[in-house]
Amino acid sequence: MGAGMLAGGILLGVWGGFRKKALIFPIGVFGFAFASFLIAVSPQLALWVAMLAMGIFGIVSSLLNGTLMALLQAEVAPAMQGRVFTALNSGTSAAAPFGLLLAGPIADRWGAPSWFAGTGVVLLLVAVTICFIPAVLNLGEEKRPGPIGGVQPNILSATAE
Repeated sequence: MGAGMLAGGILLGVWGGFRKKALIFPIGVFGFAFASFLIAVSPQLALWVAMLAMGIFGIVSSLLNGTLMALLQAEVAPAMQGRVFTALNSGTSAAAPFGLLLAGPIADRWGAPSWFAGTGVVLLLVAVTICFIPAVLNLGEEKRPGPIGGVQPNILSATAE
């Protein structure tokens, strides 16, 4: 996973991400789902398949986190950034034990592959849901002036005179 994170960081640094930055969110979560399914179906003796999946997790993690942090820095007022980043970090850190609390009993009862398959299904549902949330998909887009009194301002005609 560490090698994948390093590769993802280098990729993001060289490539810069999608022109529409928020596209990485559904694509990245689909990547997490794919990696989870890959681990679920990898045979016990095919460690290399699981290692490949962990590399995918790392790459996608770097792409998602790098883009998310850049978008938050661009969208959140500087005076609020500390609070927003703290809330994000606290929320993700607080959620981790709940995943572990579920993973143990599920893996004990139905096996570890079932946990990864179930995680893949949940991630797939999250990715599809993200595709239908315009507020997420439009993060980082230029904000254009809205209509004033029901009339859209025409900047070109005002400067052409």
